[in-house]
Amino acid sequence: MRQNLRIHEMDDREYKRYQTMRKRKLALKNRITIFSLVFCFFLLFAFVFRTVHSSANTGDDIKKYKYYTVITIAEDETLWEIVDEYIDLAFYKDKAAYIAEVVQINHLSDASLIRNGQKLTIPYYSMEYRF
Repeated sequence: MRQNLRIHEMDDREYKRYQTMRKRKLALKNRITIFSLVFCFFLLFAFVFRTVHSSANTGDDIKKYKYYTVITIAEDETLWEIVDEYIDLAFYKDKAAYIAEVVQINHLSDASLIRNGQKLTIPYYSMEYRF
């Protein structure tokens, strides 16, 4: 059983030993508290990181690669008809955005100024990786 300490009855030597032991116990208690907090922080961090990491690998975001092809404009063909064949709406907000990119790539002043037999560079996306 623990004895009741009477500090006022101790001599100097016993009091110094008592203070030293008290400081050691307090330091050990502080180390244990800090270690526990750090351990809990890392455990929480590992849980959050694992959750974010596993949700990113669900397979929903399949990698697609952007490529360019050169096409020849057929008679009476418009850019709107070409868009229907090559656009991937996962990468463009609408057909107008795709046409704006085609106009920019081919340095056209207007999307309606294409001619029969003209060659245009058209972007498209594919899951197949080509070198």
